[in-house]
Amino acid sequence: MIMKILTTKSNLMLSAFAFLAISLSSCKKDEAVSITEDDAADIISSTMARPVGGSADDASELSRFARVNIFIPGPGRKWLECGQTKDTTFQRTITSGLFTATHTHSITATLNCENQKPSSLVWTGNITGTFDGPKMSGNSTGVRNWTLTGFGPDQSLPLVLNGTVSRNGVRTSKIRNQYTFETNVNHTYTNVTIDKATDKITGGTGTVSAVIKVSNGNTRTYEGTIVFNGDDTATLTINGRVFTIQLN
Repeated sequence: MIMKILTTKSNLMLSAFAFLAISLSSCKKDEAVSITEDDAADIISSTMARPVGGSADDASELSRFARVNIFIPGPGRKWLECGQTKDTTFQRTITSGLFTATHTHSITATLNCENQKPSSLVWTGNITGTFDGPKMSGNSTGVRNWTLTGFGPDQSLPLVLNGTVSRNGVRTSKIRNQYTFETNVNHTYTNVTIDKATDKITGGTGTVSAVIKVSNGNTRTYEGTIVFNGDDTATLTINGRVFTIQLN
């Protein structure tokens, strides 16, 4: 009887130790799959850089559209007249070094005028696509709501972009822990200037919110500020940490 009781107690203790070991192992795994500011910076960069079809490419494409269709259209090329709203869909494929991206844009464009002269172009619609780069690959869907102004005759003065854009999707990192993330990234851009001759961003600011989820269910939200430096880079600040985003 005494031997049976001791055996039962031993089995209970072994079961308890085994349960504790499994619990600790599970905790370590959960802790290991974490989301860092570096991950957030890479994800935000993947929604902004031109070679992966981010906001810098969207802004350049909008500037080109305005130049070809509004500022100096050739014969039969003035696609949008004052007061008109039109829909268009187009696909852009980018190959640049180690980067590739293909995105489909479904756009609704409205040209507002004052005294029969263009005053603002409202550019809204959806984005879907995939991208691949040295740090990250993925897919995304997005919604853009932008307003472009600065249509005066002085070509030395920039276009000015204001508005929001969201990019939601799945991104897989190729560096550090190589996690797969579910992401929801929302940008607000304020007075972003675009050179009319080069279609490149030359200044302006923005804010960004990134909700990031990993496979074990861990979710983090990072808020940041953006400053466009005018040299094909943007400065991203998250929790006091500063990152440089290469736009082109």
